[in-house]
Amino acid sequence: MTFTAAAEALRESPRTLKYWVRRYHDKGLAGLRDEKRSGRPPRLTGAQLGEIAKLLQKPPQHSGLIGRKWSGGMLAGWVERHYGVKLSVRQCERVLRTIRMP
Repeated sequence: MTFTAAAEALRESPRTLKYWVRRYHDKGLAGLRDEKRSGRPPRLTGAQLGEIAKLLQKPPQHSGLIGRKWSGGMLAGWVERHYGVKLSVRQCERVLRTIRMP
């Protein structure tokens, strides 16, 4: 499978998959574990993410929005209106995937 096809199937970027493969080749399975990251602190608190998780259990109509299914753009708008935090659509799509995992 190509990086592009695998990335599409996993809903990740091909670049991310290339990093994963390089880390696997360099360190084996241990290289795939998430490491502590430097960088910007999270924009949303744990409590806010908990509220979002509860929000996403219901269709958008329960929040006064139009649509039957949450999208990254819809969530980004909701977060900005309610928390004053501007997140990218891509970042909100990651939040949707993470919260929807069993």
